[in-house]
Amino acid sequence: MQSLHALSDDVCHIVIREQQVMGSDLERMSKMLREAAGDLRACFGTMSYQLAQQSAELRKCAVQVQQHEDESDIEHLLLTTNEISSSVGNAVRALQFEDILQQLINHACLRVGEIEKMFVAIHEQVEVLYQSTGQDSAEIMSVLKKCRADIAAVSHAMQLSNPVKQQSLDKGDVELF
Repeated sequence: MQSLHALSDDVCHIVIREQQVMGSDLERMSKMLREAAGDLRACFGTMSYQLAQQSAELRKCAVQVQQHEDESDIEHLLLTTNEISSSVGNAVRALQFEDILQQLINHACLRVGEIEKMFVAIHEQVEVLYQSTGQDSAEIMSVLKKCRADIAAVSHAMQLSNPVKQQSLDKGDVELF
């Protein structure tokens, strides 16, 4: 019985260590999220600057069109518009990146929580068994049955689909959400 108790303690320590690893992973995801937000700010800054320039160009072109002058400024205006369009696409992609990471972080937290609950329940069952004076086989089988049920429930929960399957922001469609 003492070896079962030691086994339960070992498993609990592994779970705690793995939760720390998961916490570190989540922190890295959070850092990536902050970087994406920084990129988003830069994209909007670029758009703001380009829009100000485009506005000035439009005013200038309006005067030139009235005087029937060269249309090269209009071509420059189209180039500026394309740059703005590209920045908008990058901004939308950055927004989707934040959404994807938030879903992944939430999903990972739920998984870690379910695993933690399972190991706490198993550890509690082993503690009950270890503390009991009557260590008959029926009591042991009852505890093992409860532990197996807890493991099966978590295993089923872990098979639920991941909310996000996208591996990269460079692949797939960009959709507004």
